[in-house]
Amino acid sequence: MRRRRIFIEINRLWATDVTLISLLVFLLFYIFFLYPLGQVGSFRPLTSVFFSFILITGAVTVSRHRVFKTLVFSWGLLTFVFLWVKHLFPHQIFIIVADCLALFFLILLASSS
Repeated sequence: MRRRRIFIEINRLWATDVTLISLLVFLLFYIFFLYPLGQVGSFRPLTSVFFSFILITGAVTVSRHRVFKTLVFSWGLLTFVFLWVKHLFPHQIFIIVADCLALFFLILLASSS
C-alpha cells in the first residue's frame, strides 16, 4: 500500500510543470551550450549524458494515453541503449541507427504536445 502511494506521488510530481521545465532547461542547455562543444572529442560523452536526461524527462512527460506513453517510453529506451552502444562500438551503422532513433524520438515528443 505504501509503495503504491509513493508511486502515485511520483506520477503526480512528473505530471506537473516541473518536468516540462526540466525538459526545457535540458533542451536549451544541450542546444546552445553542449552541442557546439560536442564537436570536440572530449565533450562527446557529456553530450550523451545530457541527451540521456532529455530522453528520460521526455519519455515521462508525454501524453496521458497509455498506448502512446508506452510507445514513447519504449522508443526512448531503445534510443538510450543505442546512444551508449555507439560509444562502445563506434561503427558507422551504430552511429546512423542511434541518430535516426533519436530523431524519431524527438518527433514523437513533438507530436505528443
